[in-house]
Amino acid sequence: MDYKPIFVYGTLKCGERNFNYFLKNKVDNIILAEVRGSLYNLGAFPGYVDDSQDIVYGELMFINKEKYIDVLNGIDCLEGFYGSKNSLNMYNRKSVSVKTKDSECSAWIYVWGGNTNNVSKITNGSW
Repeated sequence: MDYKPIFVYGTLKCGERNFNYFLKNKVDNIILAEVRGSLYNLGAFPGYVDDSQDIVYGELMFINKEKYIDVLNGIDCLEGFYGSKNSLNMYNRKSVSVKTKDSECSAWIYVWGGNTNNVSKITNGSW
């Protein structure tokens, strides 16, 4: 599998509840970043949807290459991602263009696979 950083926007961000378990001591660099799309409040966690030109703010996680596969597999499990186009997925992992202060790159993001009709949009783009 080709290496890509992971863009996180919710409970995996530094200081949030899932960072310590899945990413602490496994990340070589963390950079503030943004993507185009929408963020929805799903209760205990947010959901990203690539349905608009709004800005979603988060962090670009550069995973230690020796730990990359294990970290990605762990986050796939957390996000309920069972493989591309699997109907059981809660989130889908997708490659997107991510902007940082100094550059742009391709990164993985987890896209909410559920309905957003009865949930509120996070209008400021930040969880």
